[in-house]
Amino acid sequence: MVTLCTSQGLPTKNVTIVLFLTVWTILLTSFSRVYSATDADANEHRLFGTLYGHPPHLLTCQSPDSSNIQDRYGYLRSRKYNIMIGGNTHNTEFLLPTQIKAFTALMDFLPESSFGFSVHESGSTDRTGRVLTEILIPLLQFRKVKSSEIFITTTKEGPKWNADPDKRIPLLVDLRNLVISPLWKTRVQYDMLLFFNDIWFCIEDLLELIHQHVQQSADITCAFDWHPNFHNKFYDTWVARDITGSMIWDGYTDHFGHHAESERRYKQRLPIQVYSCWNGMLIFDPSPLYKDVKFRNPDVKKGECRESEAARICKDYWMVDKGKIQMVPSVAVAYAEDRYLLGKSEWWAPTMSVEEDEKIKWRKAPEKAKCIEMFNGTYLWNSDDWRRTHL
Repeated sequence: MVTLCTSQGLPTKNVTIVLFLTVWTILLTSFSRVYSATDADANEHRLFGTLYGHPPHLLTCQSPDSSNIQDRYGYLRSRKYNIMIGGNTHNTEFLLPTQIKAFTALMDFLPESSFGFSVHESGSTDRTGRVLTEILIPLLQFRKVKSSEIFITTTKEGPKWNADPDKRIPLLVDLRNLVISPLWKTRVQYDMLLFFNDIWFCIEDLLELIHQHVQQSADITCAFDWHPNFHNKFYDTWVARDITGSMIWDGYTDHFGHHAESERRYKQRLPIQVYSCWNGMLIFDPSPLYKDVKFRNPDVKKGECRESEAARICKDYWMVDKGKIQMVPSVAVAYAEDRYLLGKSEWWAPTMSVEEDEKIKWRKAPEKAKCIEMFNGTYLWNSDDWRRTHL
């Protein structure tokens, strides 16, 4: 953990009214998030310039000052949320500037909210670690994020991913739990945990995800991630299941083709209740994570599916009556920049007129969900194995 602290000596005698006002001004500027946009931009340019020697590559995103963002999300500005942003990073130097820009824009857009960061890098061969420590941390410090709520680590050696393919999920379990571990130590009661992978996104994606999480009173809210290889196809098929327990798509169906209501809502790009999802970026209601729910390996002796830790935690949320899990097709992210841009320009818009209410009518979990196990790095995609959802 990188711990940041500042100290400031204050005089103890000859206190005048002027001195009192000076001290009061210092306290206000030290503990509030009041700063000018010009100063914030200059600070970012300076930090990136020091490390890179030139401005970094950034996605072109909407301005938070644009009328459509203000009209749709402006109500969030006066609300007070405690938001933890967390993720694991590895060799994401090229991507981090865009992600950091989106996060700082989000912080600036939500002046009444407080933020914590739990980001952990391991084994990168590029400058990912330096971007985190030399750029992200100072930017958080500039925005008055409490030092006690900054949990950023970098390590020279990363997990041995290729040593044993069947150990991939146990390794990810440990890494994910490292991200959520500050929740077990902090005195802050967080309202949201925003988890991100190495994906491309903009400020408007973060705001829409938060907006839908709030409006739907959801327990988990997932983005929608585009496949890097297949044209106009959803990516995270191993983890995600629709509300019938079926895959989001397979070789025989279009997106949500196993459930007519979900398919209709997808075509309108409306939020959809699902049984499980991850999709590169999601928001958790972290209250179960403060208690007994953590990322874990499947208990195969009990008959649990040999599946991802991301699917398993969704199932464990259902087990503690936190099954309001949704996917938001309008928040379309991608692991490749060209796919993100293609999705925004060609695949993002509804393919039928929007007639239904955005509000989800929540329903119970399916009795069974399709189990696609992984052995020795091989996914059993053709499996017809359905497991009871209480397992």
